[in-house]
This record gives sequence, C-alpha cells and structure tokens, in this order.
Amino acid sequence: MSVNSNIREAYDDGIKNKIGWLKNSVVLAVLVGIALSPRLWISTRSYPLVPIFNGLPSIPFPLDYLVAAALVGLLGIALFSAQPRKYLIGSVGVFGILFCLDQSRGQPWCYQYFLMLGALSFYSWRRERGQQLETALNTCRLIVASIYFWSGVQKLNWEFVASVFPDLMSPYLRRLPINIGSGALILSALVPLIEISVGLGLLTRRFRNISIALALMGHLVVFLLFVPTRRNIVIWPWNLAMLVFVLILFWRERGTSYRDILFARRHVFHLVVLVLCGLMPAFSFFGLWDSYLSASLYSGNISSGTLLLSEKVRGRLPSQVQDFVYTSTPRSFLNVHRWSSSELNVPAYPEARIYHSVHRAVCNYAEDPDDVVLSISFRRRLFELEPRTELSNCGDLAAAK
Repeated sequence: MSVNSNIREAYDDGIKNKIGWLKNSVVLAVLVGIALSPRLWISTRSYPLVPIFNGLPSIPFPLDYLVAAALVGLLGIALFSAQPRKYLIGSVGVFGILFCLDQSRGQPWCYQYFLMLGALSFYSWRRERGQQLETALNTCRLIVASIYFWSGVQKLNWEFVASVFPDLMSPYLRRLPINIGSGALILSALVPLIEISVGLGLLTRRFRNISIALALMGHLVVFLLFVPTRRNIVIWPWNLAMLVFVLILFWRERGTSYRDILFARRHVFHLVVLVLCGLMPAFSFFGLWDSYLSASLYSGNISSGTLLLSEKVRGRLPSQVQDFVYTSTPRSFLNVHRWSSSELNVPAYPEARIYHSVHRAVCNYAEDPDDVVLSISFRRRLFELEPRTELSNCGDLAAAK
C-alpha cells in the first residue's frame, strides 16, 4: 500500500469518526429536546394545533403517541447503528410530517436539528463514499455558522440592547452598584457584533480559532443567564449542543476554507441549506420569512399576540387554560406566550397566523364577536420606526373565512 493510500485512509477514518460524533450529538440533542417538551409532539392537548395548510387533519389519540414514539425509536436506533442512514431518513420524514401538522414544532432548535439530520441522512455512510461524508460535514458547518451570523444580525435593534439583554442580566445587575450595572448597555450592544463575528470567523481559516473561543465564552454566558433562573429550560441542551457542534465541526479544521463551507461541491441539498440558512433570514426583515426560521430567538424583534377576554368567556374556558388568564380592567387577558410555554414548554411560535389560530380556538367559547379580541404587535420590518398593530374580534375571523 502506497504512502498516499495510507494518508487517504487515515483522512477518511478521521472524517468517519468526526461525522459519527456529530451524528450522535445531533440525535442526542433531538431526544433531549423531545423529552423536555413532550406535549409539543402530540395532538391531545389544550394549546391549538396549527397545520401549515388549512384542512390538514390532526393525528388522533392514541396514534399521536405512537407517531411520537416512532420518532424517538428511529432516533434511538440511529444513535447506535453503524449504518444509520435509513433510520435518519425515517426520522427526518416523521419530523417533517409532525411540523406540517403543527407549526409550533418549528422552534429554532427543531429547525436546526431537522436540517442537520437531513444533511447526515442525505449521504452514504460507507468508506468508499468518504467525499460525500465530508460534504455532509460542510453542510452542517454552514448551518451552524449561519445561525451565529443571523442571530447577531437579528439582535441589531434597540429593544434587545435596552430591554432584552438587561432583563436577562437583571438577577446579577441587582447585586451590583448602579454605576457598574449601567455598563450592561455597552455589553448588550457588543453581543450582536460578537455573534456576527463568530459566524463569519468560523468560515475562515485565519479567524476560526478565535471565533471558536468567542463562541464557547458566549455559551458559558448563556448558561449563567438561563440556568440559575431556570429560564426556558428547553434551550439549555440546545446551548450545550451548539458548543459541541462548534468543537466537532471547526476545532483543528485548518484545511477547510470558506469556499468549501459555502459551496461544498455544489451538492443539491447543500444548495438548499445555503438558501434556507444563508439567504432566507434576510427576508424576515420584510415580513417574507418566519422569525424563528431566521435565528431571532431573544432578539427583541418578534411579533406578539394577546387575547382580551370578556368575563363570560373566561368562565367557560377549560380550567387548565384559565391558569394563563390575568385579571385586568376593563377586560381580562390570555397570555398566549405563557400558555404555550407552560403546556408545551416552548415559546409561542411568533407569527400572526399562529395567533389567529389560537384566537379562533378561543372564539369557540364566545357568544358575541367582541367577547374575544386579539391584539397583535408585529415585528418591525426594515426601516419601520414603530411596530404595526392589529385588533380583531371573532366576527373578523368569520368574515375572513
């Protein structure tokens, strides 16, 4: 065997080991995410299902539990299989069906895992196809780098700087002198710039190592902000998974250039990912692409919806939903975000069509059109100084059909 053959075999073995670690990390991250949000994946719940097309049927009980179990089973087999391709393809298929039947499952971490599972399942896992395995790694590198970049871009707004990040830091700021705490605004302004730098730096050979170090420090800060306060528990494993992905995909990766990551032999699935992760998030600033598909979690610029209820409707709501109704004057209001977070353990998917669907479900308990009024504050589009707002009652929903 020639020296070049030995080098090539060692290189292929290295790729095989790396993609094996990546596969196991992604699968474990999905399984932990499902375990922390079990009611997100079934149909029998009070929070409404919102399919991507009107008329798509929900999966009835107990089939909904069996489908969720099938997803977990496929992922579990893929975790231990040396040739996991068919199990990964099956899990991607079930994942896609479940998203089509309920858009609330399009959480940022779900979307990322779905695409990474697709990248890993699209290619052969045999030694003679090592080049395709390298392409799979570059597709996943593109996904991860894009998330850092667009997450930073989404945070380039005053709401994040003045409100969102200081609120996350508030447990620590309360213990500091006021003059030191005011420096939080400076740090808030640096966060999006750091994330953008990490996303771009991971693509390059020259700045890759410093970008890895910045990413690791950033994830440590996230743990410090979220874990002690038990805030949004479901993203804790996502934060850890991102840290692991960065190390697997970029650490000591001196031979991979930005051209390899961005274009990766022009494979069709890689081009799809380039469009979805690299280009489409820009359309979110014009209202043409969803916020959660554009790395906007905790950006401070997403649409929000609240339901204003009459006392008659409040009394008719199921007891588990009444827990999320707050008394106010002259009306009570139903916090959609808290309803979703409490029952599904994920934030409400922040799009107007989701709020309209929740509105429609609650209107089933109304007698008069004004018994339930939906108030939506839309995310600011590019060049908009103030967010647009919308008020609609149950009668407006009937007219819109």
